[in-house]
Amino acid sequence: MKHDTKSVIEWAVSALHVSNVRGDEVQASCPNCGYKNFYFNARKQIGICHKASCGYKPTLQDLIELTNTTPDRGVVFLYDPFIPTTEGCSLPGGCEPVISIENDNFNVTFMAAYKYLRNRNITMLDMLKFNIQFDLWDSRVYVPVYEKSTLVNYVSRSIAPKGKSYRYVPGKNIGNYLFGFDESRYWNSMVLVENTFVSIWLRSKFHCSTAFGSNISKVQARKIASSNIKHVTFLWDEGTDKKVENAMKRLNALGVSTSTIKIKGQPDDYTIEQLVDMGVPEA
Repeated sequence: MKHDTKSVIEWAVSALHVSNVRGDEVQASCPNCGYKNFYFNARKQIGICHKASCGYKPTLQDLIELTNTTPDRGVVFLYDPFIPTTEGCSLPGGCEPVISIENDNFNVTFMAAYKYLRNRNITMLDMLKFNIQFDLWDSRVYVPVYEKSTLVNYVSRSIAPKGKSYRYVPGKNIGNYLFGFDESRYWNSMVLVENTFVSIWLRSKFHCSTAFGSNISKVQARKIASSNIKHVTFLWDEGTDKKVENAMKRLNALGVSTSTIKIKGQPDDYTIEQLVDMGVPEA
């Protein structure tokens, strides 16, 4: 489908985070590498990044697919980003909830898992809310990952001294999701951390979530950009500066503003009060 030059320029101003418009050409940050000298010709409907190591040359269709927007009626999102991008899955057969309710009272089903989670600052209410499970035979805690109420993956952590640390659903990409996105898609802002347990601990205080590691995939970025979230604050572990920079560029290219708070160590090395003093935005 051929789009007229005017509608493409109007679309580009919002969808590409344009910094300058000259005639039929717009200047923006490169959607591929973040370099500031990316130019897109709205009449020819092709762009080019002037960074020698990048040289990205997208067509209009490439950018429509990248930003999930179309010039048809201004900036219109093309898809419902909350539908699971892979089929549902199941937790391992040996899993049972760490916390259960009996006669309106909390019941601890697995004391070893409970102690581990409390040491990670996870409350009993959150154990129940996020349906955290434990496999006794494998000594492994499981945090289910849901999207649109469908189980799409899980994050598991061995609590055995020599057990393999983290495990996800084999063959399924955890990078397609953000933790608790059915809820967080309605937030105006989000704080992102690397660790799932840290995100649960800080969730209600800071509108915190996780991308399950120190990267932001294209799918995750598009989901954020297609939600109510207008700003993302990165509170990633020490030593991830380059990855934070890349993640910020990816979100900025989709029109989401970002900031980062640099810390020494990891977020759970600090109290909530200390994180507030550092400037982490409260919910």
